[in-house]
Amino acid sequence: MEQAFELVIFAPEKGGELHQGVKSCLNGHHTVQLVLVEHFEQLETLTQTPKQRVVLYSSEQYHAGLPLIERVRGAFPELPLIYYAPAPADHLAEDPVSLGISEFLPKPHSYSTLTHRLLAHFRHHAATTDAPAFALSGESEAPHQGVSMEFSVSHLIKQINSGLILVEVAESVVITAFNPACERLFGIQEQRVVGRELKDIFPELCQKELIHSIRQVWQERSRLSLPPVQHEMQPQSKWLHVELFSYTPQLVGILVSDITQLKLDEERITTQMQARIQQQEETEKQLRETIREVDKGQRLSNLIMQVTSLSLAKHPIEYILQRALEMLLELPEFNVLPKGAIFLKPAEERQLNMIASLGLQESAIWTRCQQIPFGLCLCGRLAESDQDMMVTTESLLSVGHDVQFEGMEPHGHVHVKMVGREGVQLGIITLYLRHSYSPSMQELDMLRTIANTLSGVVERDHAEKAAESAAVAKQEFLANIGHELRTPLHNIMSFTERGLKKLKQGEVEKDRLLRYFGNVQKGGERLLLLLNDLLDLSKLEAGRMQFNLRDYDFNTLVDDVCEEFSQQFQNKSLTVKCGHSLAEGKVSIDPVRMLQVLRNIFSNAVKFTPEGGKIEVVIEEVVMAGGRRKSDPESVNGIRLTITDSGIGIPEEELETVFDKFAQSSRSKTGAGGTGLGLAICREIMTAHVGTIHAERVDGAGARLIVELPRERISSEKGEEGEESSSA
Repeated sequence: MEQAFELVIFAPEKGGELHQGVKSCLNGHHTVQLVLVEHFEQLETLTQTPKQRVVLYSSEQYHAGLPLIERVRGAFPELPLIYYAPAPADHLAEDPVSLGISEFLPKPHSYSTLTHRLLAHFRHHAATTDAPAFALSGESEAPHQGVSMEFSVSHLIKQINSGLILVEVAESVVITAFNPACERLFGIQEQRVVGRELKDIFPELCQKELIHSIRQVWQERSRLSLPPVQHEMQPQSKWLHVELFSYTPQLVGILVSDITQLKLDEERITTQMQARIQQQEETEKQLRETIREVDKGQRLSNLIMQVTSLSLAKHPIEYILQRALEMLLELPEFNVLPKGAIFLKPAEERQLNMIASLGLQESAIWTRCQQIPFGLCLCGRLAESDQDMMVTTESLLSVGHDVQFEGMEPHGHVHVKMVGREGVQLGIITLYLRHSYSPSMQELDMLRTIANTLSGVVERDHAEKAAESAAVAKQEFLANIGHELRTPLHNIMSFTERGLKKLKQGEVEKDRLLRYFGNVQKGGERLLLLLNDLLDLSKLEAGRMQFNLRDYDFNTLVDDVCEEFSQQFQNKSLTVKCGHSLAEGKVSIDPVRMLQVLRNIFSNAVKFTPEGGKIEVVIEEVVMAGGRRKSDPESVNGIRLTITDSGIGIPEEELETVFDKFAQSSRSKTGAGGTGLGLAICREIMTAHVGTIHAERVDGAGARLIVELPRERISSEKGEEGEESSSA
């Protein structure tokens, strides 16, 4: 005999309408008996018969129905009771547990939803007691099969490992079954979800068009597998695989599988694969970069080797630098315009001379930048700065591009110095950049390497030219010294021979013999002077010249030299202004060696000044740079001696070389004579005094020799150890 389940509608007001609505939804459900009671006494009578029953208590006001709930609970504590009433106005409904009820359902609910909720309580009540299994509405269309068929379907649903949700599709999608696997998966009991709309229980899932897919399956009586979806849960979210299928004409089944671990494994494998791919790409990138670096290094090495080969082949420096510039601009590592120039700095000059260029012949730069003084344009500014490189991305006057011309297009520059081993500036390489382009550090480093290579080439060229000049100077010196030695020796031999001949012949003429021997003496003195110069030069080169420094009146020293040369001044009718304005003339010098310097300077002035010319001697106070020791002051008081003549002057290009050993000015080659040692000796003596000597060209005609001396002893570059009065 089929066990009946009793659903009691306890409704003191409007119970008939509620009874009819629920009854229509239970149509065909053979295991449920529906009973309507309106009074508590009727409920008492009804409960005297033992049955599996659930009570739905309906009230029109939430708080008004609470006292009757307490009464029912006091009389029937084990009876499942569902409270169906409007939600309180303050939205603060008591917890069902505190009221002693199974569930509170706020009005209004659709009769279908309400019925499903009631059936869920029947199912839960049956599962927690010894009552037979409670069948779901619609599970069987054959009434004669009864409970056995209903039990088998219900048992099957409970036993499957995947989560299963059955939903009824009508105006809304309502949950009708929620198996134990779903309870474990979502952590929700079946009785709390059955009869409720799916979107209220799983709003996040329904936002992803789940409802639309359910209706599609229901209408088409089909199956549909949805993409994996991430569902936020506590303590952590889960990845779910959802599959929909048509269960009955009214119901759709939702199979839910937890694929979180699969997803995590997939993500882990994906992450590992991505890491391996990234590592492989990084390895390939490093390999490509290594290959590029090797190629770049090879091209740079080839350029350096070619430039070095050109320098060894004795090509002119102009040709070597031109070829180097062409090869430099062909390197793919340099993202530059096909334009550039190489400038060299002449020794002792503050200007740059364009030696090589490319792509500039048709522009005004070619004519206007052949010579660039220090401080003019970008390369001139770099030349007078302490920087080794300058980069600009604009061609505006505001950034130092002083040379402007019509048709000039925007561009930038990169300039790099060529510096010798001793820190001597040799020149500048200038390349043209595209507008607003900034070269990379690799480009700049390569350019520095090339500049260092060219610096070595330029230094080699300077050394070769210096060696050639030294060889020429030495040859000229030997020729001059041979002439200078031969002339007095010839006179000595000639007059000695004449004197001896007269004596042998017995012709003794005192005056003639005196003249002969006087000429012999003069020749000997001239030879002695030449030999002394040679000895002095030898000592200076060997560092064995002795200097005995003491305080001496420089005014007196100059007066003595002027007096010594007074006869020579008269012989050539020279106008000499020889005066001084030093209030205190004492200075720390070796008077013998300083007298040697002054005699040489005066001798040159007389030698190269024509008859009737002028010589001017001026002494004045001056402030000089201090010594090299840390204890020396930054500046010291000194004196300056300036001797200006109106002679033939010194060519501009020889103002420095006239002080070189074995060198002579071209004006000495006009017949004025000399060994070319005098000024070289003077510079060495001045250096030992921590002083200076240099030459200047006078406008019009003439030369100016300038000597500067500190008044007190200070250290020189060679005097770091503190030499006091001599150098050995």
